[in-house]
Amino acid sequence: MKTDFLITYEKQYDLFKDHHEDFELVNIFEIHIPFWKCVQKVVAEKSVAIDRFSKVILETIITGINTHTEICAFLGIAEDAFVTVQFHYLVKNSLLKEQYNDTGLIYEITPEGHLFLKKKYTIKQLEVVPFSFLYNDLLETFFDDKITIDSIDEKRQKSVDYKLMETRNLRKGVMVEHKNKPYKLPFLEFATYFNKKMNGYLFYDLDDSRMKAYERSISFLAFEYISKDNSKHYDIRRHKKSMQKFRSYTLEEKLSFAVTAYFKKYPIETN
Repeated sequence: MKTDFLITYEKQYDLFKDHHEDFELVNIFEIHIPFWKCVQKVVAEKSVAIDRFSKVILETIITGINTHTEICAFLGIAEDAFVTVQFHYLVKNSLLKEQYNDTGLIYEITPEGHLFLKKKYTIKQLEVVPFSFLYNDLLETFFDDKITIDSIDEKRQKSVDYKLMETRNLRKGVMVEHKNKPYKLPFLEFATYFNKKMNGYLFYDLDDSRMKAYERSISFLAFEYISKDNSKHYDIRRHKKSMQKFRSYTLEEKLSFAVTAYFKKYPIETN
């Protein structure tokens, strides 16, 4: 005899009632899986491409115009003009060397300066950047909302587009609590993920400011199976409510095992 949930989810029941041998499908319900939306300020290295003014300065010195006075006269700028700080910038980044003699301040281009002109050497600058990322609370892993949770090779995966919802606004369905706030992430793992996601930047260190983390959830369908010895297993499948383009009730295998373990530790009445 079918219960109310089987009438409500009759199509899903017929599709998946025999999915697990020796288990009976006894319930189907909406479940909200916990995620975190995080923002962490990161000190990162950024490669700076050659700018036009630096190129002109370096090329001028190569031609033999190498004293501070001569270069300023050639460029048509005052010797104490603000733009001359660019000379100090090039010296600081080892593209120029400076020395004094009877004629005054002289500049010499370094090997790095020659490579810089040929675009074979870049200047590294430190910059504080806000890094936004998503974190899967149950699996305790970084999460890309455009890649399937069970993805192994991201390059071969098509866009999935999960919809994250503010947890505080959810009213219906079973809620899995947020328990693993990602404040103390493994340093190397975080740095590796940052480098992969932030093109043009290289992780240097964490900024002193504390990470901000906001509770989010994704809606799935949970299929509750029970065996003759009353052990339970939950299959977690995609829900139309949480997909930009819903194709099928795809099984989220990693979440299935995580939810089964969660309910074993924190039993819940779902009928």
